[in-house]
Amino acid sequence: MKKLILAISGGADSVYLLHKLLKDGTRPILAHFNHQLRGKESETDEKFVRNLAIEHNLKIEVETTDVAAYAKTHKKSLEEAGRILRYDFFERMRQKHAASEILLAHHLNDNLETVLMNKMRGCHLRGRIGMRATNKHLSRPLLQTPKSEILAHLTQHNLPYREDSTNQNTDFLRNWVRLELIPELLKKNPDLLADFQKNRKKALAEYDDLSNRAQKWWDNRTKVSTKEFTREEPEFQSFLLAHLYEQTYGSTNGLSRKNITEVLTLITRNLTGKQKQFGSKLTVRTEYGQIKFTSTQKDSPKIDPKTLPIAFDRVPQGILKKRTWQPGDRFQPSGMKGTKKLQDYFTDSKIPRTERQNVPIFTTKNDKIVAVGTRVDERFKT
Repeated sequence: MKKLILAISGGADSVYLLHKLLKDGTRPILAHFNHQLRGKESETDEKFVRNLAIEHNLKIEVETTDVAAYAKTHKKSLEEAGRILRYDFFERMRQKHAASEILLAHHLNDNLETVLMNKMRGCHLRGRIGMRATNKHLSRPLLQTPKSEILAHLTQHNLPYREDSTNQNTDFLRNWVRLELIPELLKKNPDLLADFQKNRKKALAEYDDLSNRAQKWWDNRTKVSTKEFTREEPEFQSFLLAHLYEQTYGSTNGLSRKNITEVLTLITRNLTGKQKQFGSKLTVRTEYGQIKFTSTQKDSPKIDPKTLPIAFDRVPQGILKKRTWQPGDRFQPSGMKGTKKLQDYFTDSKIPRTERQNVPIFTTKNDKIVAVGTRVDERFKT
């Protein structure tokens, strides 16, 4: 049976998911993150979750971190700091236990809140989808379950859970949306949740189609001219930038419509030497009719192929050439049986598009790939 990590706060949603899993015969490893933001209340939450683990004879991992101190040091909001540290902890626990997934208890109402907040910020298409049911190692099995169903089940079966007192603080945007905005919307439209599900389904289908199109568009280009970019319809231009952002940062968190508009204006004007920041890692610059997406991170160290486990006796005359990747490149990553497109390898290895031209490709004289960065082709490995 595959191992699963259950992110559990002790609140209604994660407790409901735990009992649902146990009823189905699934025994997850519990992971509880103590934010140290609510003093004794946080300690009581931790104790409650530890007792749940004892009661059901489950493994548990707990991490306690001063989120407020981290937020201050890194100039983040408490919400953002908590999310960064929490997800980092969950991923470390997944790797520690060689688990296949991290289960999160986000439900239908949570996703409605997320999408409404995205719209308030002036979101693009991706923002209308909100959270995904699956995203790499993250899984949200309750994303189609309304909060009312969760609470009804807990009440019916007399299952205790913890209440977070900060959930009533409307100074936090999400709480205001949940406690004030959504009740008003429900008065005008009692079918709000059902309508949201229908609209999200349409947005999801549209997004997936555009995402596939954008993937092919970027993969077929190592250089981008302003002419070929502006030849696309305006809506798709915006989507291309949003897609690039998501591929670079792993999500569209922090991306605003204003940022996209600024970059589109830069590209449309096509003035040589002008540039705009695109998130924390990218700079977009126009030069002589070309659009250059430059990483602002430090360059990776140079790679000496002589230090790699290459069987030089299999390399004709022992001579290696060095070049950058090209669309259509394939190689057989060490440890794999078949070959793989280089663009797929980069995606799986989470190498941003803007940094792929910096990865050295070592080839034989007749252009057979021997190594991609430090990953040697299986056919040339010692």
